[in-house]
Amino acid sequence: MSDFVEVGFSSEVRKALADFVAGKQLEAEGKAKKAEAEVILRSALGEAKVAKIGGAVAFKLVNGSNRHADLKVLAESFPEAYEAVVRVAEYDFIRAV
Repeated sequence: MSDFVEVGFSSEVRKALADFVAGKQLEAEGKAKKAEAEVILRSALGEAKVAKIGGAVAFKLVNGSNRHADLKVLAESFPEAYEAVVRVAEYDFIRAV
């Protein structure tokens, strides 16, 4: 079986590739735009937890937590335990080149 296939004759594939590339760009732009907006919104909140616009709640600061194992510490302190529990998940994905 060959590792290569010619798909350039399919307008559907070419459009899908263009959409894929555009979508990845939009994701990156959206992430940057969201980060910039969060700085402004956090600044607007000041010490408050809830912001209103025209008397109605518009956004609020919520607390969350994330519990996870520090695998670096586990590997350094208990290498046998680390090797016993660590798993490698292999996967494939589309990368436009």
